[in-house]
Amino acid sequence: MKPLVSICMITYNHEKFIAEAIEGVLMQEVDFEVELIIADDCSTDNTGLIVQGYVDNHPKGNWINYVRHSENKGMMGNFIWALNQCKGEFIALCEGDDYWLKSNKLLTQISVLKSKPDFSFSFHDCYVIDQNEKSLENNYLPNSSKKNLNFVDLIMNKLVPTCSVVFRKESLPNPLPCEFSYTINGDSFLFFLLSFDNPGFYHKDYLAANYRKHIGGVWSGLIRKDKHTKLLNTFFLINKINKPNAFNKYVWKKISYLSYELGKDYLKDNKKLSKYFFFQSIVYSLKSFQIKITLFSIIKLLKLL
Repeated sequence: MKPLVSICMITYNHEKFIAEAIEGVLMQEVDFEVELIIADDCSTDNTGLIVQGYVDNHPKGNWINYVRHSENKGMMGNFIWALNQCKGEFIALCEGDDYWLKSNKLLTQISVLKSKPDFSFSFHDCYVIDQNEKSLENNYLPNSSKKNLNFVDLIMNKLVPTCSVVFRKESLPNPLPCEFSYTINGDSFLFFLLSFDNPGFYHKDYLAANYRKHIGGVWSGLIRKDKHTKLLNTFFLINKINKPNAFNKYVWKKISYLSYELGKDYLKDNKKLSKYFFFQSIVYSLKSFQIKITLFSIIKLLKLL
């Protein structure tokens, strides 16, 4: 029987965390069919043995569709592969180092999406922990993100925790734009794609997952300069894809802001790059009519000439 919900779980060397991620899914109390797609990107630790143990021994082990790639696909290659395996009308996200806390999570979010057809996805707040289960923050979301979010909100830095998201498969472009495969911010790019037509629904006062920050995290381990560089690359990719014209100025505004920040990041150690990014900021701030950041970038650039 075709599942109503597919859970997309990518993993790589998550032997310390994968059991909690799987248990958070298998404890779900639902009245519909579920499949758990676990895409293992050629882990070199015991991740595969742990997953296979659940397949063989857990009462709901038949939910699990586990594949270990013979060669490493990379994070985005693995993510795209896993998304393409999902057969459900709805897709939930949970990476192998995060985990769900409430057994009614899927039922709650699916019920909302069924009753609110004008929303493409739903999300909620999360706790933040480290690799040793130590609590780092009681809330992942700042207050500004605790609301329904549209494309403009997401562009302007409103956050969505990946492990909280459930979305309609039909809201995702088919096929996915080729630019999607070149970003490191696959989750953020995905949310932009989902929000072109309809916003995301925020579940107020519902914390149903733990988001984990750890040394091996693809994003949390980056320094400020590298995060700005990766984000800028993502927005240049978004700028290339087919999207409503009304959104272009917001993408340009974000490119201008990130370019300005990178100009500041490189002021001390690479003045040539710093000048390049301040000039780029001026170009995109003029395109998006951002007078303030145009002036700031011009002042910074003149000081370097």
